[in-house]
Formats: sequence, C-alpha cells, structure tokens
Amino acid sequence: MSYRKQTNEVINLCSDDEGDDTAASSLISSVLKHQGKEKRADKETINNKRRRVSSAKPVIFLMPDDKVETTDLSQLLLQHALTMNDSAIICNSAAHPLQLYHIRQQDHWSCGFRNLQMTLIGILSILPDDHEYFYDRPKLDGELVKIPTLLNVQHLMEQAWLDGWDRNGAKHYQGMLAHKKVWIGAVEVASAMGCLHIDATVVQFIQCSASRSLLGPFCYNYFRKRAGCNICLSRSSRQCAVETLRTTESRDDHSIGVACSCSCSVLPLYLQWEGHSVTIVGVELNREMLVSHFIVLDPMKCGQSFTKSLQQGHFNPLRKPVGSLLQRNSQLIVCSTKVMTNAERELMKQTKNCITAAERAVELSHRTSKKGRVVDS
Repeated sequence: MSYRKQTNEVINLCSDDEGDDTAASSLISSVLKHQGKEKRADKETINNKRRRVSSAKPVIFLMPDDKVETTDLSQLLLQHALTMNDSAIICNSAAHPLQLYHIRQQDHWSCGFRNLQMTLIGILSILPDDHEYFYDRPKLDGELVKIPTLLNVQHLMEQAWLDGWDRNGAKHYQGMLAHKKVWIGAVEVASAMGCLHIDATVVQFIQCSASRSLLGPFCYNYFRKRAGCNICLSRSSRQCAVETLRTTESRDDHSIGVACSCSCSVLPLYLQWEGHSVTIVGVELNREMLVSHFIVLDPMKCGQSFTKSLQQGHFNPLRKPVGSLLQRNSQLIVCSTKVMTNAERELMKQTKNCITAAERAVELSHRTSKKGRVVDS
C-alpha cells in the first residue's frame, strides 16, 4: 500500500467531527511515528480531510495491512432502530454509545479475522482506561485506540498457543498461522480475545433441534438484557452466557420477561457457522415479537450498501434470517468488559471456556447417533 493511501486510511478512520488542523497533524504524526515512518504527512491531504481526535469518544484506528474498506455505522443503526417501534433491538445505546464499524474482507477466507476486529472495535470503544488491553497497547496521543491487523492477529494466535491457549487449535494448525490464507473459527477467536485480556466465552448451538432452536431466543434475551446488564453487574462473559442461557431455556414463550432498564450498550456477538461468520449487532422481531432476523455486519458485503439502506430506512442488506441457521451447528462468542485477574486468565486458558445450549439433549442426540439410530436434526 502506498504512503498516501496509508495516510488517507488513517484520516478516514478518525472522528468525522470538524476541527482544527493541529489536532489532525498531531494524530497523523503519532501514527507515523508508531509505524516507524520517516516521511511526514501530506499537509494538503490533512487540510482537505480536517479530522480531529474527539475527547468525547475514542477514535478507532485499524492499522492498515491491506486495502480493507471500513464504514462507521454507529449513528445510522441507532437512528433507524429508534424508528422501529420496538420491532428491532440493537446493541447501541444513545446514552452510552459504542462504535460499530463494518470491515470488508478482500478475499474468501478472512471473515473470522475481520469479525474479530469488528467485535473488538465495539468492545474497546467502551473499555475502561485501566483495562489490561491498554497496558501492552497504549493509546496513541492518549486517544487513538489501536486495532490489531490481520497479520497481528495471526502472530497473536501463535503466541497464544505457545502460552498454552487452545491446545487443540495449536495442534490443528501445527502452531503456525502467520502469512497463511486459512480460516479460523470461534474457538480460535475466543482464544485470541483471551490473549488480548478480553474476557470471552463460546456458546454453541449444535447437534439437535432442541439446541439449535435456542439461538434466536438466546440472542433476543441477550440484547434485551433479560438476564441483567453485563456491564452494570460487572459479570464475566461466562456468567453472562450462563444466566442468559438459563433465562432462555426456562421459558416457553421467550417474549415474556422483564428487561433490564439501564441505559448501557450491549456488546456485539460474534456468530460462526460452517463456512462463514458475521458480527451480530441486533435482532429484528416479527409480529409475534419473536426473532425473525439477526442484524449483522457481514464482512463479505459492501459497507456502502449498509449506509445506503439505513439512510433509506430499512435493514435489508444487514438481515440474516434466523431460520437459515436452524439446520446448522453454530457458535456465538459472548464478551465482557470485566478486568480479569491473572488467576481467572489462567483458568480460562486451561479450561474449555465453552457452554452448550440444551446440553442434555445434545448429549442424548450424540449417544443416539453413536448407536446408529436416527438423529433429530
């Protein structure tokens, strides 16, 4: 990528608020110093772009590793959801907004990496300044939040394996991932999150209809905060996942229940199924007030189409029908902003941080399939 393209990408990922040139110059200089560049930012480009770092919200910086296309959808999603009369629930809150960026992949294999980046952006935009993520990755100029590149993530996963995370994944990839064009799944993403000091738990909906059918209701209860607010209660991702799953499994009618009334945002969910992954930022309900579609950021799609549709007042390119996943095994990653102790990280590293929806039904289905009988799917 050329120097000018890198500079443009840095500026485009900053706040869209108008401001003075001094702040923009400071931002660019800080980024270039971090990257070890000796060239100075093109002043004409800076003057034309005129972006500034706002202290009101963190600025997300995706360190440019290829020609990824990024689109900030935070405000558009929130504005459109407010016109939907409770038929759509999104993760963003007007009182405590988080940033939602769409990152478009330029290939057919990097969806897991791009969704990790998109999920991470939402988390980091509301993460407390004393969180350990920032110990190893301090903010540039005190404001600019760095997002690992695809290659950074690959190196991170290799280091995670060396440190004892996801031993099965280390064996599968033979401990080497950097510069390889290979898919990654939810377990690898959760391990990378853990290595970054981000608390993450995998929830799987697998094997039988009893488990798979809970995917939609689980997401509904999660975004409605029917098991309580993860941020207010300072819960771990596992506590959140367990309580949300318990709430989901205990009701036949998932539209019944009292939602948490706090004004906190809800963190996005990473969703994986065989062959692809997306980032869930909300749910859309049908007339029966049950989840009909997930509202997702799909890295295979063009972010400009998302912007256009939201401006026109519809979610069409962001919709993922829940019914299309009911015959497939799928996994979610639930994250939290909780600061983990060293003991908690070690426990997360040594144990399989994964829970299963309708676990007893899954175990029964698995035993039945081993005996050669017909398995409910």
